[in-house]
Amino acid sequence: MTSTANYATMSTTTYEYDYLVGILLIIASTIGILNNIISFSYFRSRSYKNRNGLYFRRLYMVITLTDTAICVFVIPVINAAFSSARDGALFRNGAFCQLWSSLWSTLPQLSIYLVGVLSVSRLVVLVNPTRQLNPDLALILPAVCVFALVSTCVGLLISHGMYGVYIEQWLGCTFTALKPGDNPNRTLTQDDLDKTLLFTIIFNIIPGSSIIPITISFCLSLYYLKKSGKNSTNISTSYKKQLEAAKTVILVTLLYIIFNIPYSGALVYRLLVGEWTLSRPQTVSEYLYGRTLNPTDSKFINNYFMPLVCVVSVCFNSMVNPVVYFCRIKNFRNYVKNRIFRPAVLRVERSFSKERSGSRELPSRELASRDLV
Repeated sequence: MTSTANYATMSTTTYEYDYLVGILLIIASTIGILNNIISFSYFRSRSYKNRNGLYFRRLYMVITLTDTAICVFVIPVINAAFSSARDGALFRNGAFCQLWSSLWSTLPQLSIYLVGVLSVSRLVVLVNPTRQLNPDLALILPAVCVFALVSTCVGLLISHGMYGVYIEQWLGCTFTALKPGDNPNRTLTQDDLDKTLLFTIIFNIIPGSSIIPITISFCLSLYYLKKSGKNSTNISTSYKKQLEAAKTVILVTLLYIIFNIPYSGALVYRLLVGEWTLSRPQTVSEYLYGRTLNPTDSKFINNYFMPLVCVVSVCFNSMVNPVVYFCRIKNFRNYVKNRIFRPAVLRVERSFSKERSGSRELPSRELASRDLV
């Protein structure tokens, strides 16, 4: 249990579940990093002669790299969760806070964007099996998204239009129009509130807008799968493989919807309720430290809602994607068994056999030395 001074009321705010959040993130990030590295290695090793196979191979490689990066960049959040009074050493560094804000504004949005591209692409092939996708688009589309998000962050930071500020209740840094060293007793102006609302829209437009096409493509894919199942005796073997691949994408999409509904809900709440309630006069410290969504919310909501929906759920989503690959893709299971699991078992067996052979040789050496004496 840790506590910190609340700058809005100068009282003590208690964080009772920080260690639990930190442990959850350690588990999710560790498993996620290892599994996504293995997944990237698998997709990289695959070779396809057809354009669609190459397209989805490249797209899955980008997805696994993005999920790996997400699991890596929750480490500063883990540091803050286990530090005294959420006084994360990394987040307290101004330059690092700016960098992390930029990365965390880019990576989760890129992940959601990629799920949308994957879902829509698989639906296109499912509806029209003869359609050949351009493999280069699997790299171009993510690159365009990254360029748009990063250039926006860099442009606003260079122009001092926004700043990365560490908010303890959010357990992370976020962009705001308020300077890190701003007078905590200064009353916010309408310009401050307008800029903050604008940044909220800019850096959440992809999660907010993607949920609709992703859900639509998910429902349509289910419909076409059900329709194809009725004619399963009349379809070719290659199309059956397409259907199995579509089921994998549907599972990935379903997990996205499950893990990101809270995030999308938080976004809608902030846009429709949270930010608009800031029209009342308040100081910088009240905005940064006195509330997370609404001043009347409970302590648990204020201290844990945003960390859970914006960090923990995102990290868990990145962690479980490789589990879907393992359960759904037979070649991936064989790859893990033959390239990862079996060599590891052989190394352990060899090491164990060497130790046993060495222990058997020891008495004979001792007897020989005694004979010499």
